[in-house]
Amino acid sequence: MGTWLKALIATACIVIIAGGGYMAWREYQRLEQQKLADNFNKCRTDANMLIDFVLCKKGQHYSHDIRRS
Repeated sequence: MGTWLKALIATACIVIIAGGGYMAWREYQRLEQQKLADNFNKCRTDANMLIDFVLCKKGQHYSHDIRRS
């Protein structure tokens, strides 16, 4: 086998491995962003529930939504 063919095969392997690594990294980043967004939404919901609970205990029936702020 010629040297040029070995170099071509080695280059193709490197490109395939690098492409797979890039795709895996993008998927990892997407999942991390989704986890952060889910956590933020859960915290916001919990905060709204706490605000409603405190206001209800004070006799005020006002639903405050922190998403508007």
